[in-house]
Amino acid sequence: MQAVQTVKSTRNRAYTLIEILVTSVIMVIIGGVIVLLLRHHVNMMQEGKRAIELQHEVQRVLKQISNDFRRVNSPVIIDQKFNIWLGGENLAELEISPVELIDADDDITNGTEELIVRHYRADPLGEERVVRYYLDETLGGMIREENGEPKLFSDNVTELKFMGDKEDLKKVYLTANIVIPETELTKEKQEKLEAVFRLKSDFIVVKQ
Repeated sequence: MQAVQTVKSTRNRAYTLIEILVTSVIMVIIGGVIVLLLRHHVNMMQEGKRAIELQHEVQRVLKQISNDFRRVNSPVIIDQKFNIWLGGENLAELEISPVELIDADDDITNGTEELIVRHYRADPLGEERVVRYYLDETLGGMIREENGEPKLFSDNVTELKFMGDKEDLKKVYLTANIVIPETELTKEKQEKLEAVFRLKSDFIVVKQ
């Protein structure tokens, strides 16, 4: 009678250990699935964040160039008789152009590499502000230079081209490639920005 009870007790302990092992395996599997789901969720959040960052950078570049282009105005000129003219209004000053495209590589087929716009203030009269846009590998991206002082505007711009229009001398076409580099959790994201700017003044044309 006592021997039978001992065997029964041993069997009960064996079944309990198997149940614990099975339960542990199930818990490990469930834990692994939860970790995978959380990692996927984090990755999706990071991808969304990077996509928003890319769009923000695109809009920032577009807005700044657009604002500078919109501020372009004719230079104020005072002749020998102290008459005040806007550049281009006086036939003798028609060559003045506040907007220039510079072709640095001497290959006009692939566009120009530099945009120069000039802003003229009325107070003090005729004061000039010169703004240049170009890429500089040394500084690491798109440069916005104002009155000879270059500043890195965006290190995410890897290509920057400007193109004039022979049929419409008031237009400038912009092409830029904007890249958000990859991280441990996200892939590289990039977008090609294409925009058209047009001068509104009758006295200003684009010099190319």
